[in-house]
Amino acid sequence: MKKSFKKDLKSEDVEAVLDLPGTLDRLDGDVELVQELFNMFVREIPSRIKDFRQAITDNDMGRMEKLIHSFKGVAGNLGATKIDEIALQIEKEAQKNNRKRVVELFPSLEEAIAQVRMILEDYKDE
Repeated sequence: MKKSFKKDLKSEDVEAVLDLPGTLDRLDGDVELVQELFNMFVREIPSRIKDFRQAITDNDMGRMEKLIHSFKGVAGNLGATKIDEIALQIEKEAQKNNRKRVVELFPSLEEAIAQVRMILEDYKDE
């Protein structure tokens, strides 16, 4: 059984990091599709973070830029506004080859991801 996305939509914590109503609107109100996409995001995020950390370790700015651009796109499509904003900042710094700033911003991205994952866990399939 799936939980309803109507739960706690007025919560300031949720609205600060995730635009659930906007996501539902973009996907024509298809709650099952939104839940499927959110479930996929929660499953795949650890490997994406691992890949990005490896790119940082390898000092591979091109890979960092590609990974964060992809990440930004997924976050934007899901309405993960806080992740999208931070990813945009990281992408700009990666384009400037500013590894130091990318590394400084990365913990903020991880914190935003943790917040979104916590929210999305409430909406995963039971």
